[in-house]
Amino acid sequence: MSKPCTFRKLNGNQCRAIAMTGYDYCYFHAPDKQPDRIKAAQRGGQANGKNTSVMPYREINSPQDVMHLLGETINSIRSGELELKVGTQIGYLSNIWLNAYEVSVLEQRVSAMAEVLAQKGLLT
Repeated sequence: MSKPCTFRKLNGNQCRAIAMTGYDYCYFHAPDKQPDRIKAAQRGGQANGKNTSVMPYREINSPQDVMHLLGETINSIRSGELELKVGTQIGYLSNIWLNAYEVSVLEQRVSAMAEVLAQKGLLT
């Protein structure tokens, strides 16, 4: 069964994390893990400092605009100019935009059909 970390915070409360196997402390409070924590933080800082170059602004007004944006994004990722994480976010947001666009177009078509039916007296 797992046991809690025995570290006490400055306010006297006990850490609520689970202690590592064979330790009385969690990873963040085990004294002998400090060098590992420092190295991990440095690697994290370096990873966050990667080239996150901003793509040129592109206004999105049509599915073709989204298609061009996705093409640029794919090419930028493949060439190493853009992080995969940023490209994934662009892809996700593009999908949301395309779904909203599709709903908007369908709503316009339904409204137009309803108007025609109303003019013919077929809509109650």
